[in-house]
Amino acid sequence: MHSHKHSADHYGVADDKLANFASSIEIPACPRVIVEMTRAQNQSSPDIRVIANLAEKDPAMTAALLKTVNSPFFGLRARMLSVQQAVMFLGIRNVINIVTAIALKNASADVHGEGVRCFWDRASITAAFAADLANRIIGLARDEVYIHVLFRDAAIPLMIAHRVKSGQLGKNTLSDKKLYMAQVEVEQSSIDHAIISGHFTKKWLLPENTQQSVRLHLNIEMFLGGTPRTEVPKWVSLQIAMGYLAEHIMREYFGIPHSELWENTQIDAFLRYVDIDRAEFQKISMEMLDEKKGSTMANELMSKS
Repeated sequence: MHSHKHSADHYGVADDKLANFASSIEIPACPRVIVEMTRAQNQSSPDIRVIANLAEKDPAMTAALLKTVNSPFFGLRARMLSVQQAVMFLGIRNVINIVTAIALKNASADVHGEGVRCFWDRASITAAFAADLANRIIGLARDEVYIHVLFRDAAIPLMIAHRVKSGQLGKNTLSDKKLYMAQVEVEQSSIDHAIISGHFTKKWLLPENTQQSVRLHLNIEMFLGGTPRTEVPKWVSLQIAMGYLAEHIMREYFGIPHSELWENTQIDAFLRYVDIDRAEFQKISMEMLDEKKGSTMANELMSKS
């Protein structure tokens, strides 16, 4: 669980040590397919066929995209047989986000080991829960919340790989799932990963809302009744809230303990913010957990990691 030991005052403060560390983390270049799809989407009259053709240039991407679209997460009644069909049913932005999510996990592919696979398993399932939750509670766009959760910790695998390469961590960190996930929790409690993940979203041409929600996701004073230094648009703060509540459900799903602080005060603050009580949230959570356990969603998502 993110432990939030930094306050909002840390945002926007120049820190030489952080700047040096951030500059040493090499963020993968934005894949050409995302650049071209975003450019096509930004045309005055976007052409669905052009978007589909761009995704279909890479057979592996096409296969992964159709596998994702046809997974229980999207709950489509008809099976999508082509990328063009998928774009027509789900919309251009949604398909670009799916392609971005696939490319994001592929960007960690050169860092082999059980640890990275476990990280993306959990991130993928948390993102799926967040999208479902947003849809049920506040009617937020599923795809935006999904991509927020995937990117909020996206820098962490890069940071851990850097620490292993520079000798700060042993090489066995990458292959030992427990060691790796323990290090993930260490990185989550630091402002570094939020700043670097924010750079990641900018480099990968994500919408402004997502860039902001990723960069500011440790800034939780707005939920706890404090006065945040940065004024955060409602749409952005709702994405952040959905991410934390979905993380709670993911922990229930895997039987991962919650922090005492979360159980005692933080969960209620997030629930107040989205205007539902614990009983209602518990009911929704149980429904979602039952549905996911009864479906192949977890296996579908894990097999793509």
